Amino acid sequence: MNTKIRQCGVIESINGTHARIQIVRPSECQTCEASSRCNIHSGKITYVDIDDQRLAKYKKGDRVQVEITAKAGRYAVAIGFALPLVLFVSTMLALHYNGATDEIAALSAIGVIGVYYFIIYLIRQYINRHFEVRLAD
Repeated sequence: MNTKIRQCGVIESINGTHARIQIVRPSECQTCEASSRCNIHSGKITYVDIDDQRLAKYKKGDRVQVEITAKAGRYAVAIGFALPLVLFVSTMLALHYNGATDEIAALSAIGVIGVYYFIIYLIRQYINRHFEVRLAD
């Protein structure tokens, strides 16, 4: 099954077949009771860069739909949230059960998360190859 996640967006800038698209918060989020606590959008504007031959017929300010596969979305959640949580908890527990104080265990776990995100930052070009955001058909 090849499920797609779609979002509406507005072309912020365009140069031939390359565009920077501002993602617009979906209308479902406006009425959701959890929207104030949800950190998917957290009030920030989200931008994506897309290279597509079909962009030649669009201009700045046009509304477009972009999509990503659901598998890539799950991969992003794993990299951004699940794996850091596992690293944090496992570091805390390992250090705590090996005699470290709570403060040392907590600070070390935070340090491990910092190193993790720094490594993610360094290999972002490799990771980006797994996330093909494109214009919806």
